[in-house]
This record gives sequence, C-alpha cells and structure tokens, in this order.
Amino acid sequence: MKILGAGIALPGSTDRRPALASTYAVKAAKLALSQARCLPSELDLIVSLSVSPNRVADSVSIAGPRLAHPVQRDLRAHQAYVFDLLDADWTFALDIAQSQSRALGFRRALVVRAEALDDVEGIECSGLADGAGAIVFTVDTHKPTRAAYAQLDAEALVEMTTAAASDTRYVARIDGHFDGAGRRFPSVPHGVGAAAENVVGHVLGGGGATPGALFRESWLDNWLPFASWSHGDRRMEVAGADADVPAPYQLPAWLAERKDGPQRTSVTSSVDVALTLDIFKSRLAAIALEVV
Repeated sequence: MKILGAGIALPGSTDRRPALASTYAVKAAKLALSQARCLPSELDLIVSLSVSPNRVADSVSIAGPRLAHPVQRDLRAHQAYVFDLLDADWTFALDIAQSQSRALGFRRALVVRAEALDDVEGIECSGLADGAGAIVFTVDTHKPTRAAYAQLDAEALVEMTTAAASDTRYVARIDGHFDGAGRRFPSVPHGVGAAAENVVGHVLGGGGATPGALFRESWLDNWLPFASWSHGDRRMEVAGADADVPAPYQLPAWLAERKDGPQRTSVTSSVDVALTLDIFKSRLAAIALEVV
C-alpha cells in the first residue's frame, strides 16, 4: 500500500456549536487529497469509519452509507464507490479498502475516520474524541497485502450501549477503561508484547524492502514501552505519536508529517509499519505502509 496523502481535522477553539462527523471528515479528506495531489473525481473508493450514533451528517434523507455518502457528496467524488465501517481500527479499515481496491482494479482510495460525540455520555473513558483523520492511498499491484491481527487476552476495553430512555440529552453511553489523565488503558493485557512481536514480524516477513519506522498509537505506549523493534538483522525505530492529537487520528497525522516533514528519508523502498488498536474488540493489528 502506497500512501499518497493524509490529514486531520480537530475542533477549533472558536467553534460555537458541536459539528457533525461529516464536517470533520470532509475537512480532513480535503487536506489528504491536497497532499496527495489527487482530485476528488480521481477517487475510486471511499471507506468511512465512525461509531457516532447520531451527529453524522446534515441530511437524514441520504441513504446509507451514512457517513461515506455525505463525504462523497460534499467532495463531489461522484465516481467513487462508498461504504461504511463501524467499530474498527485503522489497520482493518485500510486492509479492507486495499483488498477491495486490488480485487476491483481501483487506483486511488480514501479512508476517513470521523466522530462527533456530543450526544454520547462517557467518551472520556474511551479515548475517543471529536474530529477526523483521512488517508489517501494507491495499491501496489506488485506487492501482496500485508496486515496482521492478534486478539488480546483482555476484556472489552470499550463498550457502547443505548442511553436510558429517560435520558433526554444523550442517545448513547460509552463504558470504558481509558484513563483520560494518563491517556492510556492502565491494565496491561497478558501476552501483549508477544502479540506485537508476532503481528509486526508477520507484516515484515518475506519482504525485501528496507524497514522504515514503526508507528505506535499512544494508547499502546504503556503496553509496549520499547523504543525499537528488531528481529534477526531487521530493526525499526519506534515513532511516537503526537500526544496532542487524539489517538484515533494519530496515524494520519503522523503520515502527513512523514510525507512532508524532516524525518522523511531518501530511501524510497523503505516500508513503515503501523501498530493500531481496536478498542471495541481488544484486538492489536499491524499494517505495512509505504509513504511515497
């Protein structure tokens, strides 16, 4: 998978009222498309990811997909096929999108994750936050899809349920174990280190490309506190996420910076690996990414 561009959109200090998930999504998508030098009309696929139960788009008349269709409409990406995902992580969303793109011969795809959770109780216990992240990529037809998953030995980190019927403010409730002050899930799952070793090793195994950086979402920091990863003669330095960016949007923020920032290397064949967490399924995942 070749990353062409990425971007994020977060609430501003001057915002007067809660925004819609689609508002954040379109802003992030436009940034990603701009960095990718890609027109909306050149997109073949749009995949959206959101658990927001209500504040998704401004038109309830739009048939599902409830987020991807409004994004398609507002970008005027009329040629793109669209579909939604719910409680997934970046690895799964990108993996599904690239699998569909490979199977159907799509050239460029947009994956966007967006939330607007003003009407959800308990989001401080989840690590989720309002905003959006977007990634534009193209499939490398000469290389196999490389993603791996490991189910963690842990109870559900986050659960979302319908709010009580008597609650007039909230439509849903989140129960989770996220420590907002420490920005982490305190309880470390048994065997998480071995799980990380396995998924990263699987993603890098058999590939001839030079390993680049190993990105890790911040809610994994206290579970996987290593500064580098090595296996045999292969070694990767860990790239820490920006702590000022909510964990759900850290990967596109890092990719955008990596594409244009000073840490971008001259080794064009290097492959980065992203470690991500599905907080609803307690599942660790890794995916290979090549920033071009």
